[in-house]
Amino acid sequence: MSLTPQSKKLIFDIALLACTQVCLYYGIKYILNTMDPQRKKKDLAKIKSSKIMSKMGKSDLELTEHEEMIASEIIWPEDLTVTFGDIGGLEPIIDSLRETVIYPLVYPELFQQVSGLLGAPRGVLLYGPPVIITNNRDDEIDCFLRERKSNDHEATSMMKAEFMTLWDGLNTGEATQIMILGATNRPNDLDKAILRRMPKRFSVQLPDKAQRRKVLELILKKVGLEDGFDFDYLASITDGYSNADLKELCRNAVMVPVRESIKRLNHKEMGKVDVKVRLANFQSLTIRMVQMSDFVGFVDHLYNTAETLLPIPAELD
Repeated sequence: MSLTPQSKKLIFDIALLACTQVCLYYGIKYILNTMDPQRKKKDLAKIKSSKIMSKMGKSDLELTEHEEMIASEIIWPEDLTVTFGDIGGLEPIIDSLRETVIYPLVYPELFQQVSGLLGAPRGVLLYGPPVIITNNRDDEIDCFLRERKSNDHEATSMMKAEFMTLWDGLNTGEATQIMILGATNRPNDLDKAILRRMPKRFSVQLPDKAQRRKVLELILKKVGLEDGFDFDYLASITDGYSNADLKELCRNAVMVPVRESIKRLNHKEMGKVDVKVRLANFQSLTIRMVQMSDFVGFVDHLYNTAETLLPIPAELD
């Protein structure tokens, strides 16, 4: 059966319209992807999540765009650069964490044989003043799980409710090795329902003199110090300092001899000489050892954590 010219034209118009719509769809999609300000971040997340899934033996698992963003935040144990050895003055808390949290996760069979009550907790809370020592990212739990209020946005309330439902693990058994670890220096802001789900709570308070000495020795272990540097004296005059305060004090003190060396350079003349000559001049600079006087000048001018501590809520006592 031969088609009439009108039928041929109709079929051609339909095919042309379909091709046009397909080209328009992919064209708009390409333009939107190109204009997406998060495109580079999403591409990096896709690459990183793919590597992580391969390490976990799940390379054939297809993830959505949102799942790729979450998977890219997974930190592989071998990639951690901070160990317990990089934390000074908190040995009792570290020992307790090992016994009650780490060992039940690493050796679950041993703890399950003894008693079902000795498993790892579902939640652990570290609270107190800032205690960061080296290269650590502090994601404080109160940013998301603060106390619920009547004027909270509906979406925020729903997210918190869903988070706690999944946290309770209605579809998981007692052997599930998932634990929420949170840190905050504002425990008063946490929701009481969150506190109930974090039975293991460790109060990381300001270090005493002995602990401050260990922290200072840890921070300054790679710094050139004058002979006979008195760590005891420095620890005694920094009463009320948190570990973060001590790190800032050391950073300022170590900068003093560097600043003195830089001032000896003739910057006006240095701008006129060859790059290689400038580099040689910089390399010839000698920086003296750090002295106690470099620290004393900053002790009374730094922020003191002890002066702004909030009272600990009764739920955490």
